[in-house]
Amino acid sequence: MTEPLARLEARLCGVERALAEIESRLELLEGGSPAQPVMQVAAAHAETPSVTASSTDVVGTLTLIGRTFVIFAGAYLLRALTESGTLDRTTGAALGFAYAAAWTFVAWRVAPRHALSATFFGACTVLVGFPLLWEATTRFALLTPEAGAVALTATTGLVLVTAWRRQLHALAWVATIGACGLAFLLLVMTDGAIAFASFLIALGVATLWLGYDLEWTMLRWVAALVADLAVVGLVGRALTTPPRDAPFVVVAVQVLLLVGYLGSIAVRTLVRGRDVLPFEVVQTGAMLFAGLGGAMLVAYRTGTGTLALGVALLMLAQASYGAAFAFVDRQQGGGANFYFYTSLALVFALTGSGLVLSGPLLGVLWASLAVLAGWAARRFGRGTLAVHSVVYVAAAAVPSGLASASLAGLFASADAPWAPARPAAWAVLVAIALCWLLTTPVPGRAAGDGPDVSRWALACLVAASVAGVCVVVTRSMLPPEWGAPLLAAMVATVRTGVLAAAAIVVAWLGGRVLTHEFGALLYPVLAWGALKLLLEDFRTSPPSLLFVAFALYGGALIIGPRIAKKRAT
Repeated sequence: MTEPLARLEARLCGVERALAEIESRLELLEGGSPAQPVMQVAAAHAETPSVTASSTDVVGTLTLIGRTFVIFAGAYLLRALTESGTLDRTTGAALGFAYAAAWTFVAWRVAPRHALSATFFGACTVLVGFPLLWEATTRFALLTPEAGAVALTATTGLVLVTAWRRQLHALAWVATIGACGLAFLLLVMTDGAIAFASFLIALGVATLWLGYDLEWTMLRWVAALVADLAVVGLVGRALTTPPRDAPFVVVAVQVLLLVGYLGSIAVRTLVRGRDVLPFEVVQTGAMLFAGLGGAMLVAYRTGTGTLALGVALLMLAQASYGAAFAFVDRQQGGGANFYFYTSLALVFALTGSGLVLSGPLLGVLWASLAVLAGWAARRFGRGTLAVHSVVYVAAAAVPSGLASASLAGLFASADAPWAPARPAAWAVLVAIALCWLLTTPVPGRAAGDGPDVSRWALACLVAASVAGVCVVVTRSMLPPEWGAPLLAAMVATVRTGVLAAAAIVVAWLGGRVLTHEFGALLYPVLAWGALKLLLEDFRTSPPSLLFVAFALYGGALIIGPRIAKKRAT
């Protein structure tokens, strides 16, 4: 037993001597003093902690700054060799890019031990490479704008990958701010707006995923803002005469903005099952304005890609509705994601169909979608679809002519040309009534807030549309040989009569259980009638017609509130 223990003790002593020798060599390499016993080092730190820490921080900071200046010295040496003719410009630029990229590899190597040093080394890639890229693209014209965008993508990607894998948050900020500024300047100063706008979109999506993975949430706001501004700038370039960029390519870049961000958001919310974030909601709104709105404007003004864009948006609408009902509602139980995707589907459906069709046909299509949404809301008990039904049918009133006819009947001057109630307008009016009937509460099912709001909105649409159309129809029956003064007076009296009848009808409907929402319209209609008497009837009607108008309105004031009170009791 004694001999094995002696051999084991000898081996342990050898290991201790080897470790001591390694420690001594490391201390000599780092410029420190020979290793001290642990207790002595601890005692020394306990005696003067603040002095040691502060001196170390100052020395380390000055060392990093000194390294940065040395790195800049190497960059300026390459520039001096290039300007003196020792190196041609192409070789000098290539060596400069290689020199700048080399410091990112150094940052990768030292990051596990010294994060601050790695940040400085990676920042040197940005500080050396980005100015070089600017001069190579603008001053020396060594790179075309497209090649400059590729070089910027490679440089920024190299730095961001290092920052991501080594978790260097400050380095990611340096790369993002530098890349956004340089790309925006090159977009303005060169003819490569398409290339640099595409780069900014890619950078925005990359920072979005950095936020998803490492919770670096503020980076994506900066990159998204610059990308949105770049896409907005492309609209002006496409609409100049002659266009500075091809309209079809501009529309493609705008669609790329939508697809890049919405695809990322879909992966996070649908595949990963996370709730939609405030940034995603805000950026989606900005994309719909900059990307979708800009694409529609370019398509309308230039006539390029209108049909293709419309079909693509309709497909996105179908996909969004499918994601909301077939995936989010069933697997995630609704929530914020459900409202997010259904709202997207509504916007895509309206804009896409507006690009494919126009005029009365578009109104009929939207009215059909309104009835379909109202049926689905009643069938599946989804108040969101009831709200969509109201939006569709309200939008359908514009291209069908119902909105213009109703506004003419309620507000237009008698001697002005009035829009007639065309067949499409009557079809939309019927669709409004059907949508209202479909929102009738189902026995045994809680209606929720959606159907109540929808029924009230549809009641307003029904009342305004029917009143306006009645005035239009009555005006069309008046003899055309009447002069303008008499015609204006008759139209004013007819309007007063229609408003009086509307007040009595809504008061009667408001007292019934299934039509109670109409009761809220009684006093707004009466107030509207009083204002109309003051502004129109007194100005246009003779005493004989004023007698009729006052009698009709007075009757409504007496009968309407009495009916409402009787029904309430």
